[in-house]
Amino acid sequence: SLLTAPGKLNFEMIHTMFVAMAEGQNAFRISGGCHAAAIFDKNMELLCVKEDIGRHNAVDKAIGSLLRKEQLGRSNFLLVSGRVSY
Repeated sequence: SLLTAPGKLNFEMIHTMFVAMAEGQNAFRISGGCHAAAIFDKNMELLCVKEDIGRHNAVDKAIGSLLRKEQLGRSNFLLVSGRVSY
């Protein structure tokens, strides 16, 4: 399907999404060494958070989760963890 731009992001929006993603990072809280990928809809509602040692694997898991729930079409923002983002 065709992707459309959801609008502009500002610092507060990004911060809010990082807080929501962090709440779903159970493996990171335990290990301190897991990456996460979070997908949000156009209203910044969290659709899913997935974790893995590899950031790219977390992204694959998040997309796969939404595909299985037939909700990928609701996604507008993908947020991933990383050293710079913390």
